[in-house]
Amino acid sequence: AMEGLQTAEAMLGAAQADFDVVTTRVAVCDDTGEPIRNPDGTPVLVTDSRATVRVNSDGTFEGLSTVGTRYVVQQNKECLDYALAIVGASTGDAVVDTCGVLNGGREFFASLDLGSLVIDPYGINDSIERYLLVRNGHDGKTPITFANTSIRAVCKNTVIAGMKSAKRVFTARHTRNVETAIEQANEVLNISNAWAAEFTRTAERLLSVKVAP
Repeated sequence: AMEGLQTAEAMLGAAQADFDVVTTRVAVCDDTGEPIRNPDGTPVLVTDSRATVRVNSDGTFEGLSTVGTRYVVQQNKECLDYALAIVGASTGDAVVDTCGVLNGGREFFASLDLGSLVIDPYGINDSIERYLLVRNGHDGKTPITFANTSIRAVCKNTVIAGMKSAKRVFTARHTRNVETAIEQANEVLNISNAWAAEFTRTAERLLSVKVAP
């Protein structure tokens, strides 16, 4: 896992979490990995399954998992961008505190640090915890998750602990209507528009302050 406040793009790159995932058809292979073919030469396919495949920058591929035919991939970057939108941050704000992948890229996590930037003199959301935990999976089992928690995610154990201790957790399945579902995340997490606007103003103020060497 990478740690230290960075923009989403910088953190994804540093954590090697900026790969793409695609879904493919599933073919039947023998023990040596050769596709099994019908007498006419066509490959034998498993029609009710798809595979999630990691596409690496060096042109190599890694099979991650088998999923259902209705499964829709949400890239790690997309999930992190959703999280920024939930708290009212822009892609250029250095609010991503930790980021990492687990199990060969089958799972992704990140933490947005809300505590160090939030100035909330009106008590709009006095119960907001310090971190927004982001979790995504390409294994067909892990939903897209946003959790407001006091635990900083740096490994699988802290991701699980953060999820368990969070008072508010939003989850969305990898389906075609995921973006519509995520629109309700602010409400579920109790992150109001007023709170998000205050967060953005504070982030902008901090970024504009020149720190003496």
